[in-house]
This record gives sequence, structure tokens and C-alpha cells, in this order.
Amino acid sequence: MKLRLAVELLNKQTRNVFFVSEILGDLPYETADNVAKALVNGLWKCFGISTTAHILDERNTHLAISE
Repeated sequence: MKLRLAVELLNKQTRNVFFVSEILGDLPYETADNVAKALVNGLWKCFGISTTAHILDERNTHLAISE
């Protein structure tokens, strides 16, 4: 049911998606980067979607999104 809802929300005209994933602080710092890379690679491999990932943390607190 959840997958079907996600598919209905995204279509060929979709240009920006904001996905939030929390990485707990007790994990190594590079864990967030590894998760972001896996997400980008998985979207390409499974769906042919070219995308970028951005990590927000105490050093990078905001992100500008172009429309």
C-alpha cells in the first residue's frame, strides 16, 4: 500500500523530491555519506533516475533548491 501511494505521488513531471533519513549520532560520520551514495546508485540502477543527494547536518544547515 505504501509503495503504491509513493508511485502515485511521483510521475514523469516530478522534478524535486525531498527524502528525509535520520542517521543516529552514534554511528560513524561517513555513514550518512554511504547511505546517500547508495540511494543515488539504487535510484539509477532500479529506475534509471539521475539524481543528487545532499546531507544536512550541524556543518551544513540549509539547502537551496532551484525550480
